[in-house]
Amino acid sequence: MQQLDLVWFLADSATEVLNPEVLNDINRDANLAEATELLNLSARILARAEINDFQNAIQEAA
Repeated sequence: MQQLDLVWFLADSATEVLNPEVLNDINRDANLAEATELLNLSARILARAEINDFQNAIQEAA
């Protein structure tokens, strides 16, 4: 559950960074890069959680 909360937080943070009111010509590239990093991190966390769940299911079945 903590992993999902973290992913939710990262996605919200990426959304805030991409807010049109905050995004302007000066910081556009930096904000896009930051949002990309936040979303990449959240995807990695979800992938790892899925792998762990799969491994746990195999161990329980054995």
